[in-house]
Amino acid sequence: METTGKAEMLGPIVNKAGKGNLIAAAVLVIGWFLFTAISVQLPLVGAAKFTFWQVLGFLNAGSLAEAMGSGASSAGIYGLLAFVALAGPFVPLFWKDKRAALCGVAPLLFMLVVWMMVGHAIESSFGGNLGGADNEFTKQARSELMSGVSLGFGAYVCALAGIYFAVIAVRQFLAARTGGAVPTTQRAAA
Repeated sequence: METTGKAEMLGPIVNKAGKGNLIAAAVLVIGWFLFTAISVQLPLVGAAKFTFWQVLGFLNAGSLAEAMGSGASSAGIYGLLAFVALAGPFVPLFWKDKRAALCGVAPLLFMLVVWMMVGHAIESSFGGNLGGADNEFTKQARSELMSGVSLGFGAYVCALAGIYFAVIAVRQFLAARTGGAVPTTQRAAA
């Protein structure tokens, strides 16, 4: 009897947010915390695998080499931004503006910006491009490290969830622009 009471309480929330959006948000959070997002093949050490959340911790630490050496670090401001981005697809539930639907693009944009920052951090950990002053050793070391970096299952799962949110957001925005009502559930968007 208690189970039906909880189901009755959650029913309106699920209907308003949409099952598809809630499933995609759960997949995104699971992907961020549990699945390997990036794998780095390091000489002498072997493969180092990191979740997206650990990558955020490395970015927050400032220096990729220091963060990898010290182990776990806090995601800090990047963790906060991750949850703000995750809330983006649910903004149209509270803000009744045509442009609110575009907030659904936030998770995908956030992840793209993070991956660009990671690429920059990896390159700058080997001196970056200091006005063309790279010597041959630096270029070779950077090339070796970049060839040992690969995306893991978590990166692809999170990318798919982000793309799902972005497609739904653009469809809702276009429907609102053409004068139709902004659909708030997966059923209404289809």
